[in-house]
Amino acid sequence: MTAKVTVGVPVFNAGSFLRECLENLRTQTFSDFRVFIYDNCSSDDTRSIALHYTHRPPRSIYHLLTLHIAPPTPFDASLASR
Repeated sequence: MTAKVTVGVPVFNAGSFLRECLENLRTQTFSDFRVFIYDNCSSDDTRSIALHYTHRPPRSIYHLLTLHIAPPTPFDASLASR
């Protein structure tokens, strides 16, 4: 089933902000959405936080980029996932 809304979250070393961002998305009253997290090779706890949310509703989809790339490419990738 396709969600009505796709939320793209491009991140780089955003561990200090990511949990709050994903919690705020998770507690929305509108629930027909999916979340794509694009991690631009973070070196902090971004990955562990993102992976934690792949197991909680609404399920997030986590993509780890294997090579650090300059913005806006991670954001472009999140838009292409629609």
